[in-house]
Amino acid sequence: MFCYMSCFPRCLVNDEIMNYYREGIMAINSGPLNSKLLRGKMMSTDSEVVVVGAGPSGIIVTNELLRRGIDVKWIDARPEPLGTTRAFSVHARTFEMLEHVGIAHKALEVNAICPGNRFIIAEMDLLMEEMPVLDFRKLENTRYNFYGKVNQHDLETILRNHIASQHTVSPQWGVECLSVYQGDGGIDMEIINKTTGKTETLRPDWVIGADGYFTMSMMDVPLEAYEGDDD
Repeated sequence: MFCYMSCFPRCLVNDEIMNYYREGIMAINSGPLNSKLLRGKMMSTDSEVVVVGAGPSGIIVTNELLRRGIDVKWIDARPEPLGTTRAFSVHARTFEMLEHVGIAHKALEVNAICPGNRFIIAEMDLLMEEMPVLDFRKLENTRYNFYGKVNQHDLETILRNHIASQHTVSPQWGVECLSVYQGDGGIDMEIINKTTGKTETLRPDWVIGADGYFTMSMMDVPLEAYEGDDD
């Protein structure tokens, strides 16, 4: 079973996906799980889950799986952490999730608090003080009534260090996913160590593609589009 949606970490925090996974509601290897498979090792696999990508999404997913006792193999094609910042805004819901993990206080140490924004729109014939304002101080039912500015590299470092200290697990850098195929017999996944050139075939129960929009881990997977309701 593949999940490549950006909402997956939030589902994990809410235990929804883990409940489906354990109860066998979701289909794996083109067939529903049964109690016999759940009680033992699922199929003849290498790891329960392979997480492809060690960016923010991959880090959060890996942490949530490990703290539920799920075996994870964690790979990233890059030779080392990116070290740059592609996003820096952290909102209340994310801080609450980090608090759930137990590291919100560390994120706050490297955070710049922003109470909100004033939007300057040239087409609006208004004085500066009349321009629209988005004021996060008015947020209710949260202790994080602001949005934060956190360097992505700092946040990733905090998250990776947390996983290493709590679970002694780190990403396998320089390991790339070459292909993923899901057939009647299960999942076949080919990876390569870019340093040694050695290839390996894995048979996990789940593959989570968290390696970006143009994810190699999802290229060969037939995915059906979901059309939501207009409401």
